[in-house]
Amino acid sequence: MPQITLNRILTYWLYAIAWGHILLGIALPFIAYSSSFDFYAGLLQTTFWSGMPAPEQALQFQRWIIALFGPTIAS
Repeated sequence: MPQITLNRILTYWLYAIAWGHILLGIALPFIAYSSSFDFYAGLLQTTFWSGMPAPEQALQFQRWIIALFGPTIAS
């Protein structure tokens, strides 16, 4: 039975993290324009607009910037 070394474990862990970043980066543009983004947008509204409804332009900008951030993570 081959011995698993710490170096090999860390290498596999880094590969898993890298693949996770790639998959999340590819998924973010789709998530930003889906209904699952509404929870995150709601958290931002309470932070920046003190619970008041955010302007529609701000919500569109939030979705756009998250969609743009996805490929940045993936690369």
